[in-house]
Amino acid sequence: GWGLVYTGFIDVPSDGLYTFYVNSDDGSKLFIGNDLIVDNDGSHGPQEKSGEILLKAGMHAIVLQYFEDVGGEYLSVSYQGPGIKKQEVPASAYRH
Repeated sequence: GWGLVYTGFIDVPSDGLYTFYVNSDDGSKLFIGNDLIVDNDGSHGPQEKSGEILLKAGMHAIVLQYFEDVGGEYLSVSYQGPGIKKQEVPASAYRH
């Protein structure tokens, strides 16, 4: 198996409640600031889990942990929030 950790920032357009979804095969965890928002850990086939957080407009630190154990490999991060229908987080929303 192997793993990766993505660290950076996400830029959200407006204040409000955001739902983040992580679909992974195998395990993943998504943190915003110091808060664990999505816990999709463990060895499993593709499955999606979600969590909610109130965010102010602007930049927020984000950490995505992922590991691959056996079988297929898949990782996808989506979100929805004020004025945003559920969609994969676009590359334009991420910052380094």
